[in-house]
This record gives sequence, C-alpha cells and structure tokens, in this order.
Amino acid sequence: MGWKFNLSLQAAVCLTQNRSVGNTLPTLDYIPGSTLRGLLAKNYLDQPGRSVDTQFQNLFLSEDICYPNLYPQGARVIPLSALTCKYHPGFGTDNKAHGAVDGVLPWLRDLLTNKAQLEPSADYCGVESCRAPLDRLSGYYIINDNREEQQVAVRKRLMARTAILESREVVKPGALYTLEVLEEEQEFAGEVSAPDNIIQQLQEFIASHLHGWIGTARSRGLGKVKLSMDEENDDRCYPMAERLSGFNRKLHGDGRMSCFSLTLESDAIVLDELLGYRSRPLISDLQMAASTPEAEILNNFELLAAWTRVQRVTGWQAAWKLPKPEEQAIRRGSVFVYGLRNGGQTLIDNQANSLVAFLTQLEEKGLGERPTEGFGRLRVCDEFHWENERK
Repeated sequence: MGWKFNLSLQAAVCLTQNRSVGNTLPTLDYIPGSTLRGLLAKNYLDQPGRSVDTQFQNLFLSEDICYPNLYPQGARVIPLSALTCKYHPGFGTDNKAHGAVDGVLPWLRDLLTNKAQLEPSADYCGVESCRAPLDRLSGYYIINDNREEQQVAVRKRLMARTAILESREVVKPGALYTLEVLEEEQEFAGEVSAPDNIIQQLQEFIASHLHGWIGTARSRGLGKVKLSMDEENDDRCYPMAERLSGFNRKLHGDGRMSCFSLTLESDAIVLDELLGYRSRPLISDLQMAASTPEAEILNNFELLAAWTRVQRVTGWQAAWKLPKPEEQAIRRGSVFVYGLRNGGQTLIDNQANSLVAFLTQLEEKGLGERPTEGFGRLRVCDEFHWENERK
C-alpha cells in the first residue's frame, strides 16, 4: 500500500526542456519531481503568515520525503532495451503494430554462452510477412488487467507567440517564437515515498490548496494544474524475491541465481570519487547508495551489460530566481545488468536472501544525487524484461 500524487492539467503547460538557442522552446513530456516540490512549496509560502518554519522543513527540505516524477496516467518508462518493428512500431495491444520484444535476456544468453549471433527475436520483426529490422521503442506504458503492455501517448501541440515592444506596445519585429506545450485535460501521477506523519501533513495541506501553476508563460494563461493524493495498491507488481527468481529462471532455464538487472524509472545523477559524472553505475556506487551489512554480497558481482544514454539536466531555482547548475544524468529507461564474476557460479540460499535484502533497500533509497527531487528511482528485475517474451 502506498500513496501517489495525481496532477491534472487545467490549462496547457510548457516545461522548458533545456536552455536551447532558437525560437522554439520544447517541453518535457512529464512533470519532474523538482517541479512538483516547487509548486507545493510556493503554495505553502503564499499562505498568510507562513514562513520557512518547522513544518516547511519537514515537507520540503527533509531527506525523509522523495517527490516523484509524474508520468502520464501513472505509467512507467519504456526501457531503452525495448525493440520493435522499424516500420510498424508499438506493442501488440495496438492493432496496427507488429509488437515489441526486450533485448536484455536474448543478449545476455548470447553473452554467457558465447554464441555468434543474437536470437532471431532480438534481430528482426517476428511477423513472417515483414521481417523488418528492429528499432528502439520509446515512451511510456501501463500494464493492463490482462498483464499486457499498452503504450501511453502524451498529447502536445505548438503555440506561436510574439514578443511585445514595450515602448510602443506593439508587436516586436522579428521576435516570433513557438512554445511546445502539453495539452490540457491530461492526467499525470507518481508514487511518493515518505513516513506516515509526513503523508498526513501533505494530505491536509493539499486538501486546502488543490490548484497551482507550473512551467513557463504563466502570465499568458498557461500552467494551471489541479493536485490531489490517493492511495495506491497495485497488485500487478511482483515482490522482490519473485522478480529476482523470475529473471534468472527465464535467463538460465533452471534455478540458478547469478544475475540481476536495474532499470531506471527516473534520471540518475551518479558521481565518481572526483565528483565527475558517471555514465553507468559501478558496484561501488550501488553499495554506497544502500550501505547495509548485506552490501558485501555485491563484491561477488560485476557489471555485465548496459543499455544507457546520458543527458543534460537543468532547472530553475525560484527562490534565487536563477537557473540551477547544469548537470549530467543517466537517462531514465537505462538498463544495467550485474552478474557473478564467475558465470558458472550460483548463489546459495543465505547469499540469495542477502541479495534480496540489499536490493530491497536499494530500490527504496534510490541511486545517486538529489533523491528528494525524484532522481535515481529504479526497479530491480523489472517484469518488462522477463514476464512476456513478445509484447
């Protein structure tokens, strides 16, 4: 049982993606956790007589609460390992699509068995009359009641605007620009991680402050949103031990326990010893993220494979009225697989229990910097990689 934020767009919203140069401002297709926290903090301070008091610090400055990214309809990010037909992309739930597959297990089988070629399912389209090459599938998906993956679309549109010449209050010549916006009447959601007492304070606060504004161009009528909190009980998710055993069972075809995967549900900022940015987390980074006694079990593991990208992370600090420092993050949807250093080995029962305990803590704490803003969220042995071979 958990709690989630629901955010409804009452007007179009533009969340600028980066400090791009040009006359078009692209928008993000989700609501970052930092934007959600900023919205609530502003509503709190706008109340008469409110200041940065103890309750403010508990709600917005404490490390006990992690504000999530809000994705369309509470969907999940499609992993970067997802592959689909180049000419008819999409999951099988879309009648026009040729379906999708995940490349993690086929690639690992070839790696561990030293085969010369990939399995056909990860090489070309599985429809006999097509046989087209595969391409990456991106976006968001939900799991329906039949445990099938279904893609979720994010509606956007372009809005043309022009700057005003203040001295004459007329259109400024040559100052036409375009805003990309998220269309109104869309729902975004994400699960919040916090103690029960903070959850109760948030519920009471949000109940009296349902509306707010986010994004840019708010003076032009953009950015109005409505916020609420609901209980979430998703019985379609497997416990950690079942996910770990299911992943290895599909990988090896027997009961051997030798690998696990991490799939990023949000961007992750991971620093090395010299405060440089990593493009993939090492075993030492995982142990630092969840420093529990069970972390020693990872000394037997190494990074085997990665499907990853990096991207710039920017933002706006409303309190300072300045842009936040630019950072580099491992992109959400990235997948990393770790395995025993000796591929023929397997974990015994007490080692497997230690691994489950550690990975449970890692999933709760997250990976890397700025976890309170939604960075570093991950899922261990995501069902996407092993439950349905064809999607």
